[in-house]
Amino acid sequence: MRDYRSWFVADTASALGTTIGGFAFTLVAYAVSHDVTTAGMVGTVFALCEGLGTLPGGHLSDRIDRKKLMIVCGLISAATLCVMTLALVAKMMSAPLLFLFAIVRGLTSGVFSNVSNIILPQIVTGNQLVQAYSANESRDACIQLFSKPLSGFLYGLGPEIPFLISAVLYALMSVATPLIRSDLRPKNDASPSDSDDSTKKTPRNHIGGSSSHSSLIEGFAWYTRWPQAVSVFGSVLLLNCVLTLMVSIVILNQQMLNIPGWQIGLISTGSGVGLLSGSFLTTPLANRLTGGRTVQVSFIIIMVGCALQPLTQNT
Repeated sequence: MRDYRSWFVADTASALGTTIGGFAFTLVAYAVSHDVTTAGMVGTVFALCEGLGTLPGGHLSDRIDRKKLMIVCGLISAATLCVMTLALVAKMMSAPLLFLFAIVRGLTSGVFSNVSNIILPQIVTGNQLVQAYSANESRDACIQLFSKPLSGFLYGLGPEIPFLISAVLYALMSVATPLIRSDLRPKNDASPSDSDDSTKKTPRNHIGGSSSHSSLIEGFAWYTRWPQAVSVFGSVLLLNCVLTLMVSIVILNQQMLNIPGWQIGLISTGSGVGLLSGSFLTTPLANRLTGGRTVQVSFIIIMVGCALQPLTQNT
């Protein structure tokens, strides 16, 4: 369990750093540009880069020691946030710099987004794995509820403060990760005994006789030939676009009204409460409806929320 505790500290630091820094980045984009279009574009660039980084990130996780990946993620994120902090303190932050930081942070987030979750089954097995997942879900819910109001409060004290704290949290992630003693190399790595026999060793960049580049293309081609997967992907993409758009509109609108950051964060807390409340309905709905019908019901509820949202600007 020592490895799990070390992983838990690293993963919690990463989750807190991501949420606190991410929410503050949304606030600072409008504060610097004073333009909702520019602020929205900064968020769009971040999301696109994050999405683009996910595929090569999974590819790296299959071939490189995941412990090293987590350490690199923490160091790059901490360094980027430190530069952001210095730019804010020196009053040098500008719209072009915001876009640059959005690209770097988006790519970093996408490439390393799933590494921590991939590690968990390598250090916890059996019934303990189920308990670990449950503990992580509870932790993520607490982070979702309280970190954004905290980020807004810290931003009110000084726009550079939440970024500095996020940098420290990512540095903590890099410090805690080496304490994990388990071997976190991908399972298809050659074993030490194989290194003495070149005839037994399979090149790490080959799977089934294909190069790693070809395996990515083949995997994508296989995915596109699976109609259900394409349909699910399209639904998830549409849903996330709508939810992200709703949240972005609320945050930018509240900033235009000069609402304090911690109050804007409380709106996100309300969203988190809704997510938690809705999760309790998953099992009852699954016992009565098919998965597709459950998704349709969810979409209808979200459409009602979208229709009611423009009727008020009250926090």
